[in-house]
Amino acid sequence: MLARMKGWKQRLRRFPLGGVAVVVVGLLGLIVFKSVNFGAGLSHVDLHVLSGSPGGNYARVVDGLAARAARRGGTITSVPSQGSVDNLRRLAEGASSCDVQFALVQDGVPIADTDKLEVIGRLPRRETVFVIGKDAERLTRFAELRGMKIGVGPANSGADYLGRTIFGADELKPLGLVLSNHELPAQLEQLVGGGLDLGVFVMDENAPLIRQAIRERGLQLASLEHLDTVPTRVPVMSLGTIEAGQYDPLAVIPGRDHTVLRVDTLVIGNKCAKRSAEIGLLDLLVEELPGYLAVNKEFRGGALRRSEVAKEFYAAEGPGFADQYFPWLVNIMPLGNWFYIIMVVSVLFNAMTLAHKVRLWRVDANRDKAFQIVRDALGEQLTPHEIMELEPSRKHLEAKAKIDEAIAKLDTLRAKTRRQENSPLVPLGAEWMYRYEEEQMELLLTALRAFRAKFPEQGDGEKGDGE
Repeated sequence: MLARMKGWKQRLRRFPLGGVAVVVVGLLGLIVFKSVNFGAGLSHVDLHVLSGSPGGNYARVVDGLAARAARRGGTITSVPSQGSVDNLRRLAEGASSCDVQFALVQDGVPIADTDKLEVIGRLPRRETVFVIGKDAERLTRFAELRGMKIGVGPANSGADYLGRTIFGADELKPLGLVLSNHELPAQLEQLVGGGLDLGVFVMDENAPLIRQAIRERGLQLASLEHLDTVPTRVPVMSLGTIEAGQYDPLAVIPGRDHTVLRVDTLVIGNKCAKRSAEIGLLDLLVEELPGYLAVNKEFRGGALRRSEVAKEFYAAEGPGFADQYFPWLVNIMPLGNWFYIIMVVSVLFNAMTLAHKVRLWRVDANRDKAFQIVRDALGEQLTPHEIMELEPSRKHLEAKAKIDEAIAKLDTLRAKTRRQENSPLVPLGAEWMYRYEEEQMELLLTALRAFRAKFPEQGDGEKGDGE
């Protein structure tokens, strides 16, 4: 059995440990190399974004982001919905399952659960609230809408919320307006066929559906007076203008400028996305939508808190170095926190080094103090080797108690130094300083014990007065 163990030890000695170390270091280097995002791609981005009705402006924006993400190795999936209200509900519900991470939402839509959601930013182009219908240009006053049937878009959509906010207000109750919900294509057909008098659409001013409705289907924009009273009740809304000829400069459609209401579109998250994925989405928004970064530098989230990740992105005017090239690292913890940890660790190591130096200084001081007892008893000039060779005299016998005290102190100090040598406070490679102190103490202890052994026992005759 012993022979077998000896054989294994010999084989282990012959094992190329240096080669193994090289292989391990090489593998670690390969892992680090593979984790660096050299091309600043978006393979780490895999998001589901609630948009809206297929063919609508929200869907078009998300589809554009998805196409741009695919070119950089990322994945963004557009999730159809009924609109802004539906998006908010599904986004809040998805905070536990994380099956969706972001949504486009019309500003001002009531938010039930603000704790689960946060604002990422807003789109640079505001959406326009269109009120269109046959012969709608003749309508200039709210009083002329009496008894009309008005479509307000899909249920739970932003158009539904704004349409009912504007035309369902208490001040307009005497008009007896009939509000109803319809999918956008169906609402357009009812306007053309006469089933509805007016329809509310909330979308980009150059959306294909609006251009088709006005240029090809003969519908007109209503330009009601006193629209400026609406933003006083709905602060998220503002006034804008659709200029004459915008949809057909040759035929001049519309025939005159129309005052319209406009509203922001927000990008909202439910805190499910990892930091690197959110940074990737922000990077895509900047690339896809000109003016996005400028609009969001001073933007505030209103009822919702603004994403801390988005704040950092806008302040830096883009992704940071670690966000771009080491996305796995920032997913564990933001780079700023890494710096704090490094600083704390650095301070800790400096404190440990200081404590080590203070302890080593005390060891050396105590060793010298013990040695001073020997010097006082035997003389200042003697070395440990000379002490070992020294023959005791009567004067030395009188200092026996002091020599025993020095031996006891050095023994205690050597044991303490040995314990401190293995302390975690000792920096790597600094153990030799304690070993040096031990060696000095052991050298002196050997000399003192050899000298002390020459002393006569109690009651024996003492040597002469010499020396």
